[in-house]
Amino acid sequence: MKYEPRIYRNDMNDGRFHYFNVTVEETDLQIGVNASELDDRISARALQLVMLLRSQLKNYILLNPEFLTSHRPVEDDEQAPEIARLMIKRSVAAEVGPMAAVAGAFAATIGTQLCAEFGLTELIVENGGDLWLKTREPITVRVDAGPSSLSGLIGIEILPEQTPCGVCTSSGSAGHSFSYGKADAVTVVSQCAITADAWATSLCNRIQETADLQRTVLLAQLIPEISGVVAILHDVVAASGNITLKRL
Repeated sequence: MKYEPRIYRNDMNDGRFHYFNVTVEETDLQIGVNASELDDRISARALQLVMLLRSQLKNYILLNPEFLTSHRPVEDDEQAPEIARLMIKRSVAAEVGPMAAVAGAFAATIGTQLCAEFGLTELIVENGGDLWLKTREPITVRVDAGPSSLSGLIGIEILPEQTPCGVCTSSGSAGHSFSYGKADAVTVVSQCAITADAWATSLCNRIQETADLQRTVLLAQLIPEISGVVAILHDVVAASGNITLKRL
């Protein structure tokens, strides 16, 4: 797999959070801890969690290769590790394969565990542009939309009472992830980052032309687990849900 430099990370360091990277093979996380809550043990524990989750998934995939390759939901398996079962469960409703939710699953699992173990009140876990957030002050998440002229000009304001939550993006024009759609970005906000990841893929798959944008965000309104969605194709944007957009 070709590595793509994550240039957007250059814009994340605003002084509020202290960031560190955790990289194990294809997994590449950037984790932000509030500067007042730094603990030297956090990065080591994050690495330990990544290695554990990767080991569980890799061993499961060896016995169940369809889990890795399917673009459709797979059957639940009581013998699967917890992270795999969560990915299976959240991908069913979105009608996508379980690996469509892998980035959100890693971010959510690691973020939740770190907050619980270290008593953190603010944490960002970024995995390939997909985010798990817990905050005590508002934070704005920039929407990167590949070649669109709107890329980087729109932000979603996330309020503390909306967190923990996931903010996940799928694109048919940028990044290495497979997509049936052509949207430059579909960003989904949900209390569950695994759900946000799965539905971002699913909704992006539905967009082939600008006329599909409005239909897609209206569909998202009917899904209780989705707090809000932003969809961008070329120079057109559509949005719905309980979210606040900001011009950057």
